[in-house]
Amino acid sequence: MSTKTIVLSVIAFVLLALYVVLIVTAIVISFCSGQPACLDGFSKVMSTSLATIGGLVSALVVAELAMTKPKTTPTVRSFGADETTTKRPLVKIVALVYLGVWVLAGLAALLVSWFKPDALQPLTDMGQSWLGVAIAAIYAFFGIDAK
Repeated sequence: MSTKTIVLSVIAFVLLALYVVLIVTAIVISFCSGQPACLDGFSKVMSTSLATIGGLVSALVVAELAMTKPKTTPTVRSFGADETTTKRPLVKIVALVYLGVWVLAGLAALLVSWFKPDALQPLTDMGQSWLGVAIAAIYAFFGIDAK
């Protein structure tokens, strides 16, 4: 595995971890929103970071799924991994874990935003935008032609 692949993988996982932490924090705060001081726990910087990091993580997922042929397992082609690297089982497992965490975090944001849409606007925005990106990712992966 090249140094480039390792560095880009570390960056991708750090961003994913920050994304999950921000979503979990937003969900916890949305459930205590009846208390006035509770909403102060999610700052404007956190809100901006959630939108930015969510976009970066989602873009990586869509790019990877767009490069993956239907009926094959996603790997790390978007990091420039070569053919021998992408055949390793660990690389496929890591890619699937990344994708799974992205799906679970986004789905959690979406579901909470449905049941508590006015609790925390950044979470509602993230949940709704995640749904659109998830649909785009499905289109990218299956190569569905919109004609």
